[in-house]
Amino acid sequence: MAEDKKVVKVEKQVNKNRVFVGKGWNNKNDDGSTYMNLSFDKKFEVRILDTEENVEYEILTGTYLQGNPNTKRDGKKDADVRFSFKLNPNAEVEE
Repeated sequence: MAEDKKVVKVEKQVNKNRVFVGKGWNNKNDDGSTYMNLSFDKKFEVRILDTEENVEYEILTGTYLQGNPNTKRDGKKDADVRFSFKLNPNAEVEE
């Protein structure tokens, strides 16, 4: 007599404590040093406000944040990576 097949119900895990915003890639420079590019998912509009300069930056589709190793100082809790993005030289600046 053949054994009945077992059916296992699988549900997608929904994480309500986290929102995924993009993806990152590790890269190497010609000199062998490494950096990371972070690209935001297309469904997100990202704006960064510089509160000291009162300037708002808009991160559009196709813009990457680039993470480079941060200089570590003795006795300090410096970050491992520092992120930047390339400014558009043709962007209009509102004053």
